[in-house]
Amino acid sequence: LWYLQIRNGDEYTAEAAGNGVQQVVQPAVRGSILDARGVPLADNETRLVVSASRTELLKMKDDGVGVLTRLADVLDMKAQDVRDKVRLCDSKTPQPCWNGSPYQPIPVTDEATTQQALQIRERAEDFPGITAEPTAVRRYAAPGKARTAQVLGYLSPVTDEEIQQAQDGPSPYLRSDQVGRSGIERTYDKELRGKAGVTRYEVDNL
Repeated sequence: LWYLQIRNGDEYTAEAAGNGVQQVVQPAVRGSILDARGVPLADNETRLVVSASRTELLKMKDDGVGVLTRLADVLDMKAQDVRDKVRLCDSKTPQPCWNGSPYQPIPVTDEATTQQALQIRERAEDFPGITAEPTAVRRYAAPGKARTAQVLGYLSPVTDEEIQQAQDGPSPYLRSDQVGRSGIERTYDKELRGKAGVTRYEVDNL
């Protein structure tokens, strides 16, 4: 006891000071839009989404070209199509391209099969910067084949500018958020987006 309290007291005090709390943010699932009878006009379905991190890809000598080429092979896509999806949009870049934050994972496909997702996970060393995760994806129904797109609106990824503008407000954006751009999705964006949850874990300094 003397050894711990006296001889090594300063050392253990310093280690304890290094202990802290890690926060894991859990994105909210976007709310459903219902008609007067309670029939969903817009809701969510879980799909296997394969995403690429530009931050990680750009750390590689070839800017991730090799990884994306291998990914295209697994997903049965053309390599050029995959590269196009992870490039950033600007005035000179036509669709497909990514118009969200360059720091968030960029979806390559939301139609991956279980087998494709398993290949990516089991061969993680071949796919650095690539994830394959079940994700809630927006789904729009058209009861009676009614044309509801103009009324409901649509979503697109949050931009860096929007993140900065909202960061000190009561409802800040996450980099993974989708934002309503027109119609009901835009008018009630704050209510539909909900509030992300936070799980806190106490961690030690080991």
